[in-house]
Amino acid sequence: MTDPKPRGRWKWLLAAIVILGGVLVFLDELEDTADIAEAIKPPSFPLVSVISAQSSSHAGKVHGFAEIKPRWSATLSAAVSGRIIEVSDHSLAGEQVKQGDSLIRIEDSNFRFNLAQAQQRLSEAELALVQAKNKSEVARKQIARGKTIEATDLALHLPQMRIAEHALAASKVQVEAAREQLRSTVITAPFSGFVTKRDVSPGQTVTAGQALLSLVDDQRFDLEVSLGNADWMLLSKPWDRHTAKLFSQTDQFLGTARIRRGGGFLDAQTRQRKLFLEVIEAKPGLIQPGAFVKVELNGREIEQTLRLPESTLTREGDIWYVDPENRLRRFKADISYREGAHVVVRAPETSTTLDVVRNPLGSFLPGLQVSPRKVEDQ
Repeated sequence: MTDPKPRGRWKWLLAAIVILGGVLVFLDELEDTADIAEAIKPPSFPLVSVISAQSSSHAGKVHGFAEIKPRWSATLSAAVSGRIIEVSDHSLAGEQVKQGDSLIRIEDSNFRFNLAQAQQRLSEAELALVQAKNKSEVARKQIARGKTIEATDLALHLPQMRIAEHALAASKVQVEAAREQLRSTVITAPFSGFVTKRDVSPGQTVTAGQALLSLVDDQRFDLEVSLGNADWMLLSKPWDRHTAKLFSQTDQFLGTARIRRGGGFLDAQTRQRKLFLEVIEAKPGLIQPGAFVKVELNGREIEQTLRLPESTLTREGDIWYVDPENRLRRFKADISYREGAHVVVRAPETSTTLDVVRNPLGSFLPGLQVSPRKVEDQ
C-alpha cells in the first residue's frame, strides 16, 4: 500500500506555491497602480504668501530731529557802575522768574543826585528860554514904536532865543539819561524764564558792562530742522499753513510746532536746507530747553505708489511679486516714505495691482514658477 503522508505533503506544497504566485501577481498590479497614480499627480511648486497691493496716491510723513532752543537767552550785564546792595533770591541759579521781577540792586545815591542836578539844569534852561523870549518881544515892540534900531536878528535877540531853546532840549535829554541811569540800578527780568548762572554777590562792586547773571526763556521755544534734498522735495508746500508734531525719543507726543520759514539757503557745513519752527502748543512740563525731539512734518501726496509691509523689502532693496502666470518677478524699490512697519514705494509704470510676496527668500529667481497664497496685510 502507498503511504498517504507523502501525498498530503505534496498537496500543501502545491497550495503554498499557488498562494505565493497570487501574492506576487497582486504586488505587481499594486506597483503598476502606484506608478499610474504618481504619473498623473500634478507637479508641486513652492508656496509663497502674497499681498494684493493697489497703486494709488499716498501722502506720508517726513521726519527730522531738532534741539529745543529758548527764543530768548541773555546774559544780563550792569548798565552802571556801583556797589551791589541787594541780590534777590530769584536771582539764584535754577530759579524761575517772571518778567519784571527785581533781581539785583546797585547803590543809587549818586544817580539820584545826578538826576536832581539834571532837573535843576532843566529848570534853569526853561527860565533862560522865557527870559530870551521876553527880551525878543520887548525889542520887537520898541522897533514897532518907531525907534531908530534896525530890526535885525541880533536886535531882536533871536540868536539868544535859539541858544536857550537848544539848551532846554539838551537839559531834557540829560534828565532822561539821569533817570534811565537811576532805573538801571535795579536789574529786572526782561522776560520770564530760568536763571542759569549768577556771577555776582552782595557787597561786590561792579562796572558798566560786567556780567551779572544769565537767563533763558521758558515760554517761547524755537527749533531748526535740517533736511537733505530728497526729504526737502517730499515736503508739502506752502509751509505757512502747516504744523509739525513733536515727539520724544521714546515716541511720546510732546506738542505742536508751526513752520515759520525755511529753505532760503543751504547750510555751509552740512549742505542741507533748514526749516525754522516755533512751538505753539505743548503739554505742561514736557518741552524743556536743550532737549532733542523728533519732528514729524507733512509730506506731499505722491501718485502711483504702493504701501507695503517692510518685510516685502529685501536686503538688496528689491520687491518681489507674482505675475499673472504665477512666476516670480522683481523691481528695485524706490522708497518715498517710511511709516512705522510700512514703506511707500513707487509702483512699476506698467502695473496698477500687484501680488507682492510678503516674505521673499534669498533663493528666489526671476521667472521661478510658484504657487501664490493671498494673505491680509497686517
